[in-house]
Amino acid sequence: MLDEEYSRLEKLGFGQYGEVWCGKSLKNLPQALVAIKIFKRGCKDSIIMDELNMMNDLRDLNEERKGGHHPNLVNVVRTDLLCGNDTNLRRTAVMEYLGGQELFERILSRKSYSERDAAITIYALADALRKFIDVLIVTSRYNMHAFVT
Repeated sequence: MLDEEYSRLEKLGFGQYGEVWCGKSLKNLPQALVAIKIFKRGCKDSIIMDELNMMNDLRDLNEERKGGHHPNLVNVVRTDLLCGNDTNLRRTAVMEYLGGQELFERILSRKSYSERDAAITIYALADALRKFIDVLIVTSRYNMHAFVT
């Protein structure tokens, strides 16, 4: 169960299919922050399973990569924990916590942003997208709703 392994610290947001919390491990040290997605009860199982399968494939891709996980793809920790009680069990996904805005803040902190800096940034984004698309092409079992949510 989720609450036996992770503590939820702060609700980060919510959407059509669930909510996301910032949390930390109760068992592993060091206790790095994680993002915990808790899917809504009553969501179509196919939607949830598509997203969990996609996350598992990303985790597998990161584990197979020789130099460790790709620096621009989220590292998925677990997708097998349940949350709630016997009458209200919900599926969850635990991922590395990405606080966001690092790139935006880096850009704003500079007085200027050169064409070379922009090219490096776009290359990193395109490389991450290419890796992600590689997973889609290899598996090709996902519905598009898993990517636009």
